[in-house]
Amino acid sequence: MLRTILLLRKLTTVALLTVVVASCTTKLAPEYDKAIVDSLTSNSSKLFELFASTSQGTKKADFSKREASYNQLIGAFEALKIQSESRPIPSNTAMNKANDYLTKRGLPAITSDIAPSSLALGEVVRQLTAMRENDNRKDMSEDRVELYKNPIAISLDQAITYESFLER
Repeated sequence: MLRTILLLRKLTTVALLTVVVASCTTKLAPEYDKAIVDSLTSNSSKLFELFASTSQGTKKADFSKREASYNQLIGAFEALKIQSESRPIPSNTAMNKANDYLTKRGLPAITSDIAPSSLALGEVVRQLTAMRENDNRKDMSEDRVELYKNPIAISLDQAITYESFLER
């Protein structure tokens, strides 16, 4: 009988703690920003228009026709990167405990001070800048254009997915 009472107390305590913990809201990510998502969507469309216009390769001689597009897009994605970095990422107890656990095991802590979309947008800027420089220096084949397009598409997908996911 005493065992039953102790077991019921433990179960009640566990149930109560579960309800209390479940009712707490912990923010693990920055706030959703519709302006960032809208600008990502708009500038992604413009970027893929540039890729469509260069899909058959490019000629160095007509780089000046594309230069303004490159510059506008690089500037837009750099600004989006800065905007995504400027939002504070909430500190939370769960992340701190996880990092303490990892550190005690000799593993690196999880750094969450930069939104994943910022890292992805940094890669878009890096790849697009390299493409612009290459386009300005020499003719680019279809394959060369595709070599820039694929990692940019992956990074944009990551950024758009993350930013869209924040709207919960």
